[in-house]
Amino acid sequence: MAITTAVTTASSVSYQQNDIDSANSNKYFRDIGSYQYTKNYEDAASGLGAVNSIWHDRLSISGTKQILDLQNLTTTLFGFSITETFTGVKDVYIENSTTGIGRNINLHSTGTLGWTNLWDGGSGNITLRPNSCFHLNNWAGWDVTNINRELTIEDMSGSGITTNIFFAGLSGIN
Repeated sequence: MAITTAVTTASSVSYQQNDIDSANSNKYFRDIGSYQYTKNYEDAASGLGAVNSIWHDRLSISGTKQILDLQNLTTTLFGFSITETFTGVKDVYIENSTTGIGRNINLHSTGTLGWTNLWDGGSGNITLRPNSCFHLNNWAGWDVTNINRELTIEDMSGSGITTNIFFAGLSGIN
C-alpha cells in the first residue's frame, strides 16, 4: 500500500463594523475587511513544508485527561491499524466542540515527556472554552523526540467534553 499525503491549512477572519450617526441616520461609517492565511504542505519525507503523515480523532473525555503520545498515535485507515510515530509536527488543530458554559478544555505539556517544543520550551497552558479552537502551524515544524512527545488534553469541568484533534507532520509509519 502506498500512502500519499496532501494537507492545506487555512485560517481566515472577516469583519464588518458600522457606526451610524445618531443625529443623522443617513451618515454612517463602515469598516470592512478580512485576513486569510493558507499554506499547502507537500508530500515528502523531509524539508520545509513537507508532510508525510496525518493523525486525527474525535475524543470524548469525561472528568479526566487524555495524554497523547505523538510517537504512539494509533488510527484505522482503510481497515488497517496504523501507528503514527511523529518525528516533527507542522500543523496542530484542537477544537472544543462541546457546548455549555464552563465545559472547558485545558491543553498543556508537563511531566518528563511533555511536548514542550510546541510552547517554545515552556509547558504551555491554554484553556479552550466551548465552541472554540486552537490552531497553530509551523512551516519548519516542531520536533518530537523520545523525551519531548506528550500533549495533555484535560476536561476541566468534570462534565465531559468532545474534542476534534488533527496533527500533520513527518513520521515513520509502523
